[in-house]
Amino acid sequence: MNVLFYTLFPVNPLSGGIERVTFNLCESFRRRGIGVYFICRQGKADNTHFIIPSFDTVVPREFFNAIIEKLHIDIIIDQYGWSSIISHKNIKPEVKIIRCIHHDVEEQFITRRLLGNIGKTSLQRSCKSFLFWLNTPFRRKRFFRGLKNALPDIDRLIVLSPSFIERLNKRGIISDKVEAIPNGVSIAHNDPTEKKNILLFCGRIIHNPKNVFFLIDLWRRLQTHADWEFVVLGGGEDLDQMKSLAKRKHLHNISFPGYADPAKYYSSAKILLLPSFSEGFGMVLIEGMTYGCVPIVYDSSLSFKDIIDEGYSGFIVKSFDKSDYISRCEYLMTHPEVLTKMSANSKTKVDGLFSLDHITDRWVKLFNELVGNFTL
Repeated sequence: MNVLFYTLFPVNPLSGGIERVTFNLCESFRRRGIGVYFICRQGKADNTHFIIPSFDTVVPREFFNAIIEKLHIDIIIDQYGWSSIISHKNIKPEVKIIRCIHHDVEEQFITRRLLGNIGKTSLQRSCKSFLFWLNTPFRRKRFFRGLKNALPDIDRLIVLSPSFIERLNKRGIISDKVEAIPNGVSIAHNDPTEKKNILLFCGRIIHNPKNVFFLIDLWRRLQTHADWEFVVLGGGEDLDQMKSLAKRKHLHNISFPGYADPAKYYSSAKILLLPSFSEGFGMVLIEGMTYGCVPIVYDSSLSFKDIIDEGYSGFIVKSFDKSDYISRCEYLMTHPEVLTKMSANSKTKVDGLFSLDHITDRWVKLFNELVGNFTL
């Protein structure tokens, strides 16, 4: 069996959540004997990556079908869920088409997310956020209408949580082609005794949607706990401004390592912070939890309740109660016995439900349903 992924760029596991998900799945598929290839909009071509030469209405259709024929592709997976080219209007029905939606289908806090940018970022970005917010009702209507219209010409629509299916149903999108498969993660085998008093944020350093400027206020309140430190891992367009704010607020015991492999930071951190305005799934959560990091999130994605058992393996704070969020952090920082127990619980939860092997089993089962010529 051969699978063709449609992505924007060649997959780099350090560049973002969707990229890490795709990279992990591809490695796992290959271990199962599945051939994996990519069609990308930009990047450098090689034996497995094919770059679309242009994107007008004729060439991509011919290009896609030529690659499908050459590589004997059985299934195409559109990782961004919106390419009109990837449709049975353009691709023969023998090749099965799966579209994936990696964001929260409802975007319930879109207003807070966009208007929260105004005055905190550049004038240009503030204006773009405002205009994007004005367009939200029309954009939502187009999104749901597009999904409904696309379903007859694809074979499966994959979302990340059963809760997202319920939201789609309320929007009139009801189909047995819609299925929920969460992201998976390789199981870590770290030594819990290596843990240090570290709070960790890992992700893009961008206020929309990550709410990163809140982290400055959070640490200003918590840095009085001198035996703790705060690591802000990642890069992004708001990194320099965040560093400037940290300096202006006279913050100490805070570091910004930039882009780096998060594994060693997960290994040492005890608490993982994700105060985003919105998330599709929060890949960083299951990554950190398999290393025993205890997550604290705002209730900004329906998928968080699939991942975190409130008060048992982490905390889901009412959006956007800053005081309560900070209080939950401080509670864990000052109750090491609770933190240790919740750490073990978080790892057990992820290892049981979100292991990459388990999620790969679900994907292979789906492939068998669609194509029927591959067995575990």
